[in-house]
Amino acid sequence: MAPLSLGYLAGAGIFLAAFALTLTVRSKVDRFHSLVFWSVILDCAGGATVLTRLLVIGVSRVTCPRSTCGRALPRR
Repeated sequence: MAPLSLGYLAGAGIFLAAFALTLTVRSKVDRFHSLVFWSVILDCAGGATVLTRLLVIGVSRVTCPRSTCGRALPRR
């Protein structure tokens, strides 16, 4: 399967949307469903990983193009 190349912030948005959908479904069900239970667990783990990576690396390093990351800007 080929990568989508959407970027890290787009991936974080996808995880956030999946997490919101999972919590909405969880709040609507009346009794225990193992599929809903495990989807909440997996979405929490994935979302926490994405959020931690954004906080540690920083949003600016995640969003900058590869050709300019880590290089000093030229002097004027």
